[in-house]
Amino acid sequence: MNASCLKTLVLVGGLAASFSAMAQGTLRDGRANALCLYSHTLADDPIVHPKRPGTAMWHDFFGNTAANAYTTGADLLAQPGTTCENAADSSSYWAPSLKLADGRIVPPTYKKTYYSNAAVPSSNRYPVSAMPTGLQMLAGNHTGTQPNPRISFLCTGSRRGYTNTIPTDCVPDPVRGTQLNIGISFPTCWDGTNLNPTLRSHHGGYNNMAYADRSGACPVGYPVRVPHLSINLAYALGQVRDLTHAQLSKDPSLNAHGNVSQENWGSLYSGHADFFNGW
Repeated sequence: MNASCLKTLVLVGGLAASFSAMAQGTLRDGRANALCLYSHTLADDPIVHPKRPGTAMWHDFFGNTAANAYTTGADLLAQPGTTCENAADSSSYWAPSLKLADGRIVPPTYKKTYYSNAAVPSSNRYPVSAMPTGLQMLAGNHTGTQPNPRISFLCTGSRRGYTNTIPTDCVPDPVRGTQLNIGISFPTCWDGTNLNPTLRSHHGGYNNMAYADRSGACPVGYPVRVPHLSINLAYALGQVRDLTHAQLSKDPSLNAHGNVSQENWGSLYSGHADFFNGW
């Protein structure tokens, strides 16, 4: 992907003169993708726990190599070092760390992000607006205990393909073993004002972004359509066949002094990811 891909995506989508424009039946499919290798792991979250290093769950970071609890949108451009194949992508992406049933913590190998003008969960395509520098997005439910339609799983050899349920039928490749992919779908409707998502609850509902409905319509208060992001995280797991007891990191318990007193872990259904735009 070259440095103009996201600009091209916006143009292919037909940059909207009105953010409430109806879907166009003849609108072309606009797509781009970006592959980024794993960068580093920190107990930081510059979106949910800004300027509080070491107090978030363990996160695996991709893209911007300097991202930490203090990172701002301006920092992403001022410190553009990246693990992404496209040097123009100095965005930061992060997701919770993965622990297998035997206690091994497995870092991801890479993540691939797909950008499109589809109004997911519908297949309708709309004109989209370029994302502003510093836009922050959250997807998934870090307290989730049940299947989530926006989180999917795929493992080597499974006959089910991508599924919203935890894989139990992996068949390791004789040479490469098992690869687990976790797919995460982000919202496409922005309120047009706030770069930062203010948490409304522990179960989702972030006030700067919202998902379109099944027809592709954005909810009231979220008039700006931005490209749909879906992230695919990849992990090399060795000879693992059943991921029922695999876990993802959760926010730690803190004592009265604000220090970590206990690390916490949840099931794969607590899968989620964060995006901090630095294109």
